[in-house]
Amino acid sequence: LYVMDASTFPTSGATNPTATIMAVALRNTRRMIAERRNQKVA
Repeated sequence: LYVMDASTFPTSGATNPTATIMAVALRNTRRMIAERRNQKVA
């Protein structure tokens, strides 16, 4: 189970963090896909 959200940010910054959250989620998703590319699904 992977959860990707804004809980890693201890405080709110001066700007809306939506773009940063989306970028981190996209990066993590790509990494998960790469790690499991050859894994068999039951």
